[in-house]
Amino acid sequence: MNRKLTLTTEALDKAITKVVRDEFKRISKNSSAVETAQKVEYALDQLSKLQRGVMPKYDEWIAPFYVSWYQPAQINLVYSMITDMVKEICDGALTSTGKLYVYDFGCGALAMQFGVALAAADALRNGQKLDSVYIASSDASKAMIIIGVKVWKQFKSEVRKEPRLSYLSQACEMIEAQIINGRPARKSSADEMRWLSAIHAVYDTNEDDVRKRLSELGKWVSPNVVFLTTHYKEDSLLYRASPFHNNQYEFSAWDAPPLLSGEFRRTTNLRKRISEKIETELPNPSGIDINLVKNYLKGPVKWDWRSAAIHIYTRRQQ
Repeated sequence: MNRKLTLTTEALDKAITKVVRDEFKRISKNSSAVETAQKVEYALDQLSKLQRGVMPKYDEWIAPFYVSWYQPAQINLVYSMITDMVKEICDGALTSTGKLYVYDFGCGALAMQFGVALAAADALRNGQKLDSVYIASSDASKAMIIIGVKVWKQFKSEVRKEPRLSYLSQACEMIEAQIINGRPARKSSADEMRWLSAIHAVYDTNEDDVRKRLSELGKWVSPNVVFLTTHYKEDSLLYRASPFHNNQYEFSAWDAPPLLSGEFRRTTNLRKRISEKIETELPNPSGIDINLVKNYLKGPVKWDWRSAAIHIYTRRQQ
C-alpha cells in the first residue's frame, strides 16, 4: 500500500472511530445493558436487509453501524467509479472548465462527497485546473445525514493535521457542501461540469418514486454525467428506476475495479469492543441473539466493496 493511501485510510479510520464512539455513547447513555443490546440487535438486523436489496429504516441507531461498516466501501465505490469514468470518457480531466457541480440524491452518509474529494485531490495533484466544487446533497434520513456531516468534519480535521495530505486537504476545503430538501440553493451554470448521482438510493420498494425524482432533477440540473448504483448486482432495478435511457445520453453498465484496499483497524476494534461490552454486561438469559451481534461486529472493516450494479450516463454532444 502506498503511503498516501495509508495516510488517507488512517485519517478516515480515525474520523469514523471518533464519531461512532461518541454517537454510540450518546444514544446508549440512558439505556440499560439489555435495552442497549436490543437496540444494537435491531440495528444489525435492519442492516442485514441490505444483503437482500431491502432498504432498512435508517434511524439514529442504524446510522453509526452503517458508517462503521459500509461507509469505506461506499467511498471506494464512488472514487473508483469517478476515476474510471474520468479516465475513459473525459480524457483524464475531472472537469474541463475547472468547475464541478454535483447533485447527490439519496446521499446517505455523504459517500459521494468523500469520493469527489479524493478524485479532486488527484486532479489537483496532477496539475489540473480546479476552481470550485459545489455539492448539494439530499436524503430522507436525517440521522444518516447528521452522522455523515460529523464524519466529514472530523475527516477534514484529521487530513488537515497531515502535511503529506495537502492536496486532499485542499480538495476538502474547496468543496462547498449544502444539505438540502428539494432543489439546491442555486442552479448550475453552463460553464460547470454537472453531475447527478443516486448511490445505492433505489430499492424495489421505491423505484417508482426514485424514477420520478430523478426525472425532475434531470430537468433541473441538466447533468453532463449521471451515476446510478444499487446494492448488489441488480441491473434490472436500475434500468427500471432510470429515466436516462434516451437519445440524449450514452449509457454504460460499469464494473470498475476497486482502487483502494486495506483495513480500518481502529473502526474494526471499536466494533469488537462494543460487541464485547454487550456480551459482558448482559444478564443470562437475556433474550438477545448474542451470536448475531458478535457475527456482525467481529469482522474486519475494509475499503473493499460488495458487488454492485453501476450505471453511468454521459450526455451526447449536440
